[in-house]
Amino acid sequence: MVVPEGGTFLIGNVDLAGKSISGGGKIKKLSTAECAFHIKGDGTVIAGLTFQGMQTSGQPNTDVKLGDGARNIRIHGCTFRSPIYSAIAGAIDSSLPGGGAYAQQAEGVIIANNMFQGYARPLYLYSVSNLTITGNVIRDSLFDGLRLRENDGFCLIDSNQFINIGVPSWPDDQTRDAIDTYWSGKDLTITNNMVDTTAYIGFDLKGVAPDGSYNSSRVIVANNQIYRTRYEGIKISSGSEDPLAPHAAFYNVSGNIIHECNQNNREGRGGVGNAGIALLKVKHANVVDNFVFSCYGRGIFVNNPKSLDASGGDAEHKNKCIRISGNMCINNGQAASVSNSAGIISLGTGYMIVSENICGNDPGYPNSNMQGVGINISSTGTGFPNYKNTIVRDNICRNNVNYQIIITGADGLAVFEGNIQEGTNAAYRPWHHQRTHYAGNGIPSASDGMFRSGDKIQNIAATRTKHISHWLCVEDGTPGKWRAFGCGWGTTAERPVLGANDAGYQYLDSTLNKTILWDGGIWLGV
Repeated sequence: MVVPEGGTFLIGNVDLAGKSISGGGKIKKLSTAECAFHIKGDGTVIAGLTFQGMQTSGQPNTDVKLGDGARNIRIHGCTFRSPIYSAIAGAIDSSLPGGGAYAQQAEGVIIANNMFQGYARPLYLYSVSNLTITGNVIRDSLFDGLRLRENDGFCLIDSNQFINIGVPSWPDDQTRDAIDTYWSGKDLTITNNMVDTTAYIGFDLKGVAPDGSYNSSRVIVANNQIYRTRYEGIKISSGSEDPLAPHAAFYNVSGNIIHECNQNNREGRGGVGNAGIALLKVKHANVVDNFVFSCYGRGIFVNNPKSLDASGGDAEHKNKCIRISGNMCINNGQAASVSNSAGIISLGTGYMIVSENICGNDPGYPNSNMQGVGINISSTGTGFPNYKNTIVRDNICRNNVNYQIIITGADGLAVFEGNIQEGTNAAYRPWHHQRTHYAGNGIPSASDGMFRSGDKIQNIAATRTKHISHWLCVEDGTPGKWRAFGCGWGTTAERPVLGANDAGYQYLDSTLNKTILWDGGIWLGV
């Protein structure tokens, strides 16, 4: 069926069962109808139409309803500009809490290359699986640009633009996110999207249904650009008020650019808990290779939304098994709370790797000199302690206002090494002096440069008689003063030839039947 160009057709609740409808005409939904088109059956296609419905308010009101059990649907190249609740919806009755689950989900839906302008929630999708949303422009909505509910399994959201999402005056407590998911999105991929200005969060990804029946997992959030949100750029949480609810799990957050988010915190407004990327009750997650800069809150924030006591004293309900690596967190913070503004902050998280991140202030970008701390790893907060299982290594923190790296409860760290600190309070505390480890068959020469007390060379050429395990630098210099550690054994005739820097080496002389010590010049105890 073709809708001729230049015509406007006033319709309501028209069933499309496996039909194809296209053209250059306008479709206007009757104000008394739930929808203009109700898609049923298998293989319906809607292409190239303009939807401009009659003024109505409230739910259910939608231009296109994805029907119970409909399959293999394509909606592409259309323009949606109706002043109603949604452009495309998939629920029995969207006015009901949870949307009203279908007996059989709509399955195999492609929504591509459309323009959505206005609406309360343009894409309002419950009971939909095998869903692809790509190449769309979604702008000027009152609430969420895209809302997913129930178990929208196998979902790809790629290369869309979200612009001016939500009413900035925020007259009520409704969410206003570019993408809002709740107990949905198993096998969910969100890639290559662009977000410019939201009245709440960029991507609000909530993992567990209130009744525990669904659990979002296997989620990829990659290569998106998120700009100027009211609160977080990306927020991942269980979404449940139950402190014993399962974690959101198996999330990969990588390659995103998040900047000038947390606008509510500008000029000291708002709380300090907002962040460019926030993980609340999450496990088995990668947060890698993201750029988080000039946000008016923290950069990357990992926290437990409920306390240890509320979780029955069970430490397994904390955040855990998280890798934060290769991120650049620059100029994140707010004037009213610089001391609490960190590039990366983790409170009571276990089994974590924080490595190869760069955190600091740079005057070449907005909000410089507001990032108070580079990296803050703490066992305080909600009562969850750090265990001896966290690795902090190979990070660069420079020019942060108050501290470069703060470790609270440091006895819980398994590894702290290779970190570069430059700026205020860049102290090398005695329990985590940072030194370099090498491998070789001897001490360095002067031409090898400067070495510091504590540098270590592991011997790769140890023998029975010259069983030096390693050399340790005991005095700064070029190449410094070194001491040997180890113990060999053999006859007097087999004693190894040693030098001045091998002082401290022990040898069990079987001829003398005693252990003797090399002092750098002679054998002692002979």
